[in-house]
Amino acid sequence: MEHSLRGRAGRRPTRSLRDEHREVGMCDERVRYYPDSMSDFVIRDWTLDANEGDQAPLHVHYGGEEAFICLDGQLEVEVDGVRHGVDPGAFIVVPRGAVHTFATRAGAHVLAVMSPEIADLIDKLHESMSPADSKALWSRYQSSLA
Repeated sequence: MEHSLRGRAGRRPTRSLRDEHREVGMCDERVRYYPDSMSDFVIRDWTLDANEGDQAPLHVHYGGEEAFICLDGQLEVEVDGVRHGVDPGAFIVVPRGAVHTFATRAGAHVLAVMSPEIADLIDKLHESMSPADSKALWSRYQSSLA
């Protein structure tokens, strides 16, 4: 499950929310949007299914950081070649420019905090496209596959 919250750092939203629920790959997600298009961050609430491999390919975001907060289960986040276990209640920040991915062997409930640009990239990556279009998409969002 994914739940997404967009907002400005240090500011509470003043308008109503719009919720959306969808299934994306191995992740059931709930997304929460604020109608303010000038958001500074997005918080996504993911319930990740168990998977023997990584949830995403190794990749880099040059324009923003990501943080992963494990609420339940066991999350693994690889950052620049080092795999870190993230237990419930713990978090890890992936700095911009770091090669990273994440995985869960037994399933996990995770909050992922990211820039709106990274959130938009994730949404677009789930659309059908050619390899050339995919490479261009990563570049358009200041990111790349490692």
